[in-house]
Amino acid sequence: MMPRPNILFLMADQMQGEVLDSGHVCQTPNLDRLVQRGVRFSRAYTPNAICSPARASLMTGLLPHNHGVLTVIHTVDDDQCCLRTAKPHWAQRLGTAGYRTGYFGKWHVERTRRLDLFGWQTFACEGGNRLRQAEEEARAACESATFSLEMDLDQPPG
Repeated sequence: MMPRPNILFLMADQMQGEVLDSGHVCQTPNLDRLVQRGVRFSRAYTPNAICSPARASLMTGLLPHNHGVLTVIHTVDDDQCCLRTAKPHWAQRLGTAGYRTGYFGKWHVERTRRLDLFGWQTFACEGGNRLRQAEEEARAACESATFSLEMDLDQPPG
């Protein structure tokens, strides 16, 4: 039986797909190495131009009117930013399949920051030096052979 692959999902804000194309002015040698050893999904489309509903759709596989996050989480209307938990989320499905899940970096999906409600077993997404904290949490999560990891590196260290 073939061993299950590790799943590493990286999401960056405002990075267009062509940044990873060969010959682009941006040099991404580490991302290039990851792509060579894995799978690159190059035909993904967002269901919403706003960050929070789009991220919630990635987590659930549902359109915004079905998962409940209709606008950015920093708005005044709480009822438009409630991520529904009735249906399994991506991390819950991975956990059920035996994967260890971790989420690190910017959340911007809903307001509670209770990522455990959505299937994330290990997470760090707020306060202090996010990059350093995320790195420490990611290293701890890597102790297990199988894991899912999302990391937001929108700010350089320092």
